Amino acid sequence: MLSLIGDYESKLKKAAHTDRLTGLYNRHYMITELEDSVKDGKMLFAAMVDIDDFKMINDNYGHNAGDYVLVNVARIMREVCKDCRISRWGGEEFLILSSGKDRARVISLIEALREKVSSEDFVFGDDHIKVTITAGIAEFTGDTSVDKWVKAADDNLYSGKKSGKNKVVS
Repeated sequence: MLSLIGDYESKLKKAAHTDRLTGLYNRHYMITELEDSVKDGKMLFAAMVDIDDFKMINDNYGHNAGDYVLVNVARIMREVCKDCRISRWGGEEFLILSSGKDRARVISLIEALREKVSSEDFVFGDDHIKVTITAGIAEFTGDTSVDKWVKAADDNLYSGKKSGKNKVVS
């Protein structure tokens, strides 16, 4: 009986912390992770990632195709960013949390993600859907809040969007 209760509790926690479509962490869980990381004072980088022209994918190919793209971009993120915590932040936006001191390594990792997504053949039914991402990276500094840190990553993301998309900005 106790093992059944433990299994049920574990399943409830997973459901509460996971985005149902992509299987990634959800925003609520990631905010807690960000706050805990800030308290630990570790060297961290946040990358805000957005699927370029996602509305056009939904409009041209349908919402099921959009879901297919979201699921497969999430799969690629898990493959490329193995040592990172990844969440679906909202809609077609994702937040990747990476630890370490090497800024160049993080930029290289997110650039590898961008290249992998861009080179992937997204086939839905008879359609080949071209998918690209733009990412903004921000380093956590001890004198900032979680909100300012995430906003810095978001600002870098939108700088990339405004200057042509399909790029990584840090």
